[in-house]
Amino acid sequence: MEDQVVALVEQPNFGKIKDLKKSGLLLLADKLNLAVSSKMLKAQVLRVIVTHLVEDEKLEEECLGELEEESSDKVAILKLELETQLEMARLAADKQRLELQNQQKHLELAADKQRLELQNQTKHLELEAQLQLAEQQTRQLEIQQSMAENNNRLEQQRIAAGLGNTSNNPESTNSSSKYSKHVELPRFNEEDPEIFFLHFKKLAVSMNWPVDQWDSILQGQFKGKAQEVFASLPAENSFDLKFVQQSILNAYQQIPEAHRIKFRSLKRAHDQTISDFVRVKLNHFDRWIKALKIRV
Repeated sequence: MEDQVVALVEQPNFGKIKDLKKSGLLLLADKLNLAVSSKMLKAQVLRVIVTHLVEDEKLEEECLGELEEESSDKVAILKLELETQLEMARLAADKQRLELQNQQKHLELAADKQRLELQNQTKHLELEAQLQLAEQQTRQLEIQQSMAENNNRLEQQRIAAGLGNTSNNPESTNSSSKYSKHVELPRFNEEDPEIFFLHFKKLAVSMNWPVDQWDSILQGQFKGKAQEVFASLPAENSFDLKFVQQSILNAYQQIPEAHRIKFRSLKRAHDQTISDFVRVKLNHFDRWIKALKIRV
Protein backbone atom coordinates (compact mmCIF):
# COMPACT_ATOMS: atom_id res chain seq x y z
CA MET A 1 0.00 0.00 0.00
CA GLU A 2 2.84 2.40 0.78
CA ASP A 3 4.22 2.07 -2.76
CA GLN A 4 0.79 2.90 -4.12
CA VAL A 5 0.55 5.96 -1.85
CA VAL A 6 4.05 7.12 -2.87
CA ALA A 7 3.04 6.77 -6.53
CA LEU A 8 -0.06 8.89 -5.90
CA VAL A 9 2.08 11.58 -4.22
CA GLU A 10 4.25 11.78 -7.28
CA GLN A 11 1.40 11.44 -9.76
CA PRO A 12 -2.03 12.11 -8.17
CA ASN A 13 -5.04 10.31 -9.66
CA PHE A 14 -8.49 11.30 -8.40
CA GLY A 15 -10.09 7.93 -9.12
CA LYS A 16 -7.35 5.95 -7.38
CA ILE A 17 -7.32 8.34 -4.41
CA LYS A 18 -11.10 7.81 -3.93
CA ASP A 19 -10.59 4.05 -4.00
CA LEU A 20 -8.13 4.16 -1.09
CA LYS A 21 -9.26 2.95 2.29
CA LYS A 22 -9.18 5.31 5.24
CA SER A 23 -5.78 3.98 6.33
CA GLY A 24 -4.39 4.68 2.85
CA LEU A 25 -5.85 8.20 2.87
CA LEU A 26 -4.27 8.88 6.27
CA LEU A 27 -0.91 7.68 4.95
CA LEU A 28 -1.25 9.84 1.83
CA ALA A 29 -2.14 12.88 3.96
CA ASP A 30 0.94 12.23 6.07
CA LYS A 31 3.12 12.06 2.96
CA LEU A 32 1.63 15.37 1.83
CA ASN A 33 2.26 16.88 5.30
CA LEU A 34 -1.47 17.59 5.82
CA ALA A 35 -2.99 18.01 9.28
CA VAL A 36 -5.54 15.18 9.64
CA SER A 37 -6.63 12.93 12.47
CA SER A 38 -7.57 9.29 12.63
CA LYS A 39 -10.74 10.43 14.38
CA MET A 40 -11.90 12.15 11.23
CA LEU A 41 -14.28 10.46 8.83
CA LYS A 42 -12.93 9.01 5.60
CA ALA A 43 -14.89 11.59 3.59
CA GLN A 44 -13.34 14.42 5.62
CA VAL A 45 -9.81 13.13 5.08
CA LEU A 46 -10.51 12.71 1.35
CA ARG A 47 -11.80 16.30 1.08
CA VAL A 48 -8.68 17.67 2.78
CA ILE A 49 -6.39 15.76 0.36
CA VAL A 50 -8.38 16.66 -2.79
CA THR A 51 -8.62 20.33 -1.77
CA HIS A 52 -4.85 20.46 -1.21
CA LEU A 53 -4.10 18.81 -4.56
CA VAL A 54 -6.52 21.16 -6.41
CA GLU A 55 -4.86 24.16 -4.80
CA ASP A 56 -1.48 22.80 -5.90
CA GLU A 57 -3.03 22.39 -9.35
CA LYS A 58 -2.24 18.71 -9.33
CA LEU A 59 -5.95 17.88 -9.71
CA GLU A 60 -8.71 19.59 -11.65
CA GLU A 61 -11.28 21.75 -9.80
CA GLU A 62 -13.98 19.47 -11.18
CA CYS A 63 -12.77 16.88 -8.68
CA LEU A 64 -14.08 19.06 -5.82
CA GLY A 65 -17.39 19.43 -7.63
CA GLU A 66 -17.60 15.69 -8.02
CA LEU A 67 -16.92 15.26 -4.30
CA GLU A 68 -19.71 17.72 -3.53
CA GLU A 69 -22.11 15.79 -5.73
CA GLU A 70 -21.13 12.50 -4.18
CA SER A 71 -21.47 14.05 -0.75
CA SER A 72 -24.92 15.41 -1.64
CA ASP A 73 -25.92 12.02 -2.98
CA LYS A 74 -24.70 10.36 0.18
CA VAL A 75 -26.59 12.88 2.30
CA ALA A 76 -29.72 12.26 0.26
CA ILE A 77 -29.29 8.53 0.55
CA LEU A 78 -28.65 8.82 4.28
CA LYS A 79 -31.70 11.04 4.67
CA LEU A 80 -33.79 8.54 2.74
CA GLU A 81 -32.49 5.72 4.89
CA LEU A 82 -33.31 7.66 8.04
CA GLU A 83 -36.79 8.45 6.79
CA THR A 84 -37.27 4.79 5.88
CA GLN A 85 -36.13 3.74 9.34
CA LEU A 86 -38.45 6.26 10.94
CA GLU A 87 -41.36 5.03 8.85
CA MET A 88 -40.59 1.43 9.74
CA ALA A 89 -40.37 2.37 13.39
CA ARG A 90 -43.72 4.16 13.14
CA LEU A 91 -45.29 1.15 11.44
CA ALA A 92 -43.84 -1.16 14.09
CA ALA A 93 -45.22 1.10 16.83
CA ASP A 94 -48.64 1.15 15.16
CA LYS A 95 -48.55 -2.62 14.83
CA GLN A 96 -47.58 -3.01 18.49
CA ARG A 97 -50.34 -0.60 19.53
CA LEU A 98 -52.91 -2.58 17.52
CA GLU A 99 -51.68 -5.82 19.06
CA LEU A 100 -51.99 -4.33 22.55
CA GLN A 101 -55.49 -3.11 21.74
CA ASN A 102 -56.43 -6.56 20.47
CA GLN A 103 -54.98 -8.17 23.57
CA GLN A 104 -56.90 -5.76 25.78
CA LYS A 105 -60.14 -6.49 23.90
CA HIS A 106 -59.44 -10.21 24.19
CA LEU A 107 -58.88 -9.88 27.94
CA GLU A 108 -62.05 -7.82 28.31
CA LEU A 109 -64.04 -10.42 26.37
CA ALA A 110 -62.52 -13.21 28.47
CA ALA A 111 -63.38 -11.31 31.66
CA ASP A 112 -66.96 -10.74 30.45
CA LYS A 113 -67.26 -14.43 29.56
CA GLN A 114 -65.91 -15.47 32.96
CA ARG A 115 -68.25 -13.03 34.71
CA LEU A 116 -71.24 -14.46 32.81
CA GLU A 117 -70.15 -18.00 33.65
CA LEU A 118 -69.87 -17.10 37.34
CA GLN A 119 -73.30 -15.48 37.23
CA ASN A 120 -74.75 -18.58 35.60
CA GLN A 121 -73.04 -20.83 38.14
CA THR A 122 -74.36 -18.68 40.97
CA LYS A 123 -77.89 -18.84 39.59
CA HIS A 124 -77.54 -22.59 39.11
CA LEU A 125 -76.36 -23.06 42.70
CA GLU A 126 -79.18 -20.88 43.97
CA LEU A 127 -81.71 -22.94 42.03
CA GLU A 128 -80.19 -26.17 43.34
CA ALA A 129 -80.32 -24.83 46.90
CA GLN A 130 -83.96 -23.85 46.45
CA LEU A 131 -84.76 -27.28 45.02
CA GLN A 132 -82.98 -29.02 47.88
CA LEU A 133 -84.83 -26.86 50.40
CA ALA A 134 -88.12 -27.64 48.70
CA GLU A 135 -87.29 -31.36 48.71
CA GLN A 136 -86.37 -31.22 52.41
CA GLN A 137 -89.58 -29.42 53.24
CA THR A 138 -91.58 -31.92 51.18
CA ARG A 139 -89.78 -34.82 52.87
CA GLN A 140 -90.44 -33.31 56.30
CA LEU A 141 -94.13 -32.96 55.48
CA GLU A 142 -94.22 -36.56 54.28
CA ILE A 143 -92.56 -37.71 57.51
CA GLN A 144 -95.01 -35.73 59.62
CA GLN A 145 -97.93 -37.10 57.62
CA SER A 146 -96.56 -40.64 57.90
CA MET A 147 -96.11 -40.25 61.66
CA ALA A 148 -99.63 -38.90 62.00
CA GLU A 149 -100.99 -41.87 60.05
CA ASN A 150 -98.87 -44.22 62.15
CA ASN A 151 -100.17 -42.67 65.37
CA ASN A 152 -103.72 -43.11 64.08
CA ARG A 153 -103.03 -46.77 63.34
CA LEU A 154 -101.52 -47.21 66.79
CA GLU A 155 -104.55 -45.61 68.36
CA GLN A 156 -106.89 -47.84 66.41
CA GLN A 157 -104.93 -50.92 67.42
CA ARG A 158 -105.00 -49.84 71.05
CA ILE A 159 -108.75 -49.43 70.82
CA ALA A 160 -109.09 -52.82 69.13
CA ALA A 161 -106.95 -54.37 71.88
CA GLY A 162 -109.36 -53.03 74.50
CA LEU A 163 -107.16 -50.22 75.80
CA GLY A 164 -109.72 -47.56 74.99
CA ASN A 165 -109.26 -44.28 73.18
CA THR A 166 -105.92 -43.01 74.51
CA SER A 167 -106.45 -39.68 72.84
CA ASN A 168 -109.22 -38.99 75.39
CA ASN A 169 -107.35 -40.57 78.29
CA PRO A 170 -105.54 -37.88 80.29
CA GLU A 171 -103.15 -40.50 81.67
CA SER A 172 -101.80 -41.37 78.24
CA THR A 173 -102.05 -38.07 76.37
CA ASN A 174 -98.69 -36.90 75.02
CA SER A 175 -96.57 -39.40 76.92
CA SER A 176 -93.31 -37.73 76.01
CA SER A 177 -94.42 -34.37 77.42
CA LYS A 178 -95.99 -36.04 80.45
CA TYR A 179 -92.81 -37.78 81.56
CA SER A 180 -90.44 -35.04 80.48
CA LYS A 181 -92.09 -32.69 82.97
CA HIS A 182 -90.45 -34.56 85.82
CA VAL A 183 -87.11 -35.47 84.30
CA GLU A 184 -85.04 -34.42 81.29
CA LEU A 185 -85.18 -37.09 78.62
CA PRO A 186 -81.92 -38.06 76.87
CA ARG A 187 -81.38 -36.37 73.53
CA PHE A 188 -81.14 -38.59 70.49
CA ASN A 189 -77.60 -38.48 69.06
CA GLU A 190 -77.27 -39.56 65.44
CA GLU A 191 -73.52 -40.00 65.93
CA ASP A 192 -74.09 -42.66 68.61
CA PRO A 193 -77.74 -43.85 68.60
CA GLU A 194 -77.02 -46.91 70.70
CA ILE A 195 -75.99 -44.85 73.71
CA PHE A 196 -79.37 -43.09 73.49
CA PHE A 197 -81.28 -46.37 73.89
CA LEU A 198 -79.01 -47.41 76.81
CA HIS A 199 -79.59 -44.12 78.62
CA PHE A 200 -83.32 -44.20 77.94
CA LYS A 201 -83.74 -47.75 79.25
CA LYS A 202 -81.80 -46.93 82.42
CA LEU A 203 -83.88 -43.81 82.95
CA ALA A 204 -87.20 -45.56 82.24
CA VAL A 205 -86.39 -48.39 84.66
CA SER A 206 -85.20 -46.04 87.39
CA MET A 207 -88.36 -43.90 87.00
CA ASN A 208 -90.66 -46.97 86.87
CA TRP A 209 -92.26 -45.88 83.60
CA PRO A 210 -94.76 -48.38 82.16
CA VAL A 211 -93.13 -50.48 79.45
CA ASP A 212 -96.18 -50.12 77.21
CA GLN A 213 -95.55 -46.35 77.17
CA TRP A 214 -91.88 -46.52 76.20
CA ASP A 215 -92.58 -46.49 72.47
CA SER A 216 -94.79 -43.40 72.82
CA ILE A 217 -92.08 -41.59 74.77
CA LEU A 218 -89.31 -42.65 72.39
CA GLN A 219 -90.94 -41.55 69.15
CA GLY A 220 -91.00 -37.96 70.35
CA GLN A 221 -87.20 -38.00 70.71
CA PHE A 222 -86.27 -39.40 67.30
CA LYS A 223 -84.91 -37.12 64.59
CA GLY A 224 -83.30 -37.34 61.18
CA LYS A 225 -82.87 -40.85 59.83
CA ALA A 226 -84.29 -42.42 62.99
CA GLN A 227 -87.48 -40.44 62.56
CA GLU A 228 -87.78 -41.63 58.97
CA VAL A 229 -87.18 -45.27 59.97
CA PHE A 230 -89.77 -45.16 62.76
CA ALA A 231 -92.32 -43.52 60.49
CA SER A 232 -91.86 -46.29 57.90
CA LEU A 233 -92.32 -49.17 60.37
CA PRO A 234 -95.52 -51.24 60.17
CA ALA A 235 -97.98 -50.29 62.88
CA GLU A 236 -97.83 -53.74 64.47
CA ASN A 237 -94.05 -53.42 65.00
CA SER A 238 -94.16 -49.89 66.43
CA PHE A 239 -95.00 -51.36 69.90
CA ASP A 240 -92.01 -53.70 69.82
CA LEU A 241 -89.15 -51.68 71.37
CA LYS A 242 -86.53 -54.27 70.43
CA PHE A 243 -87.69 -54.24 66.82
CA VAL A 244 -87.72 -50.43 66.75
CA GLN A 245 -84.26 -50.23 68.31
CA GLN A 246 -82.74 -52.82 65.96
CA SER A 247 -84.30 -51.17 62.89
CA ILE A 248 -82.85 -47.79 63.83
CA LEU A 249 -79.42 -49.20 64.72
CA ASN A 250 -79.33 -51.04 61.40
CA ALA A 251 -80.10 -47.80 59.62
CA TYR A 252 -77.08 -46.23 61.34
CA GLN A 253 -75.00 -49.35 60.67
CA GLN A 254 -74.73 -50.19 64.34
CA ILE A 255 -73.79 -53.77 63.49
CA PRO A 256 -70.85 -55.90 64.72
CA GLU A 257 -68.61 -54.83 61.82
CA ALA A 258 -69.25 -51.15 62.54
CA HIS A 259 -68.36 -51.61 66.23
CA ARG A 260 -65.23 -53.56 65.28
CA ILE A 261 -64.09 -50.74 62.97
CA LYS A 262 -64.72 -48.13 65.65
CA PHE A 263 -62.83 -50.21 68.24
CA ARG A 264 -59.85 -50.76 65.92
CA SER A 265 -59.64 -47.24 64.54
CA LEU A 266 -60.25 -45.26 67.73
CA LYS A 267 -57.34 -42.91 68.52
CA ARG A 268 -56.72 -40.94 71.66
CA ALA A 269 -57.47 -37.21 71.31
CA HIS A 270 -54.76 -34.74 72.37
CA ASP A 271 -57.01 -33.33 75.15
CA GLN A 272 -58.29 -36.75 76.32
CA THR A 273 -57.03 -38.40 79.49
CA ILE A 274 -55.83 -41.99 79.41
CA SER A 275 -58.66 -43.14 81.66
CA ASP A 276 -61.29 -41.53 79.42
CA PHE A 277 -59.70 -43.07 76.33
CA VAL A 278 -59.63 -46.53 77.94
CA ARG A 279 -63.25 -46.17 79.02
CA VAL A 280 -64.40 -45.23 75.49
CA LYS A 281 -62.26 -48.01 73.99
CA LEU A 282 -63.79 -50.61 76.34
CA ASN A 283 -67.26 -49.27 75.58
CA HIS A 284 -66.77 -49.93 71.86
CA PHE A 285 -65.35 -53.36 72.66
CA ASP A 286 -68.35 -54.25 74.84
CA ARG A 287 -70.73 -53.17 72.06
CA TRP A 288 -68.80 -55.22 69.54
CA ILE A 289 -69.01 -58.36 71.73
CA LYS A 290 -72.64 -57.69 72.54
CA ALA A 291 -73.52 -57.26 68.85
CA LEU A 292 -71.85 -60.61 68.14
CA LYS A 293 -74.04 -62.10 70.92
CA ILE A 294 -70.99 -63.55 72.64
CA ARG A 295 -71.33 -64.22 76.34
CA VAL A 296 -68.21 -63.33 78.28
